[in-house]
Amino acid sequence: NLIEEERLRIEKHLSLQPEDRRALSLGGVWMYTFSNKARGLELMEKALELYPDESGTLFNGACLYSRAGQTERALDLLEKAINKGFGYKEWIDNDPDYDNLRNLPRFKELMHQLEQR
Repeated sequence: NLIEEERLRIEKHLSLQPEDRRALSLGGVWMYTFSNKARGLELMEKALELYPDESGTLFNGACLYSRAGQTERALDLLEKAINKGFGYKEWIDNDPDYDNLRNLPRFKELMHQLEQR
């Protein structure tokens, strides 16, 4: 089973490098999406704890929490990512993870801020 193989690959990598920023944040999104929602959230929280100011980690956290329906947490992380220099509006515009945020006034304001840069 490919999903189980990937889950094991992520876990093995994290056992060898437990503080790998990308493995934690991207592995968290992957786990949440395909394997184990609770484990995905756990990995993301660890990534955010270890790297609270890293824009890519914040962006990935916003994606995961948006998927999870935690809109305020997602918007908080997205805002922080933007404030820390994440400026890829095209990514946000085309990322389906943000579909449930697009009509919210706060999301629209964040996108307006990015356009003004």
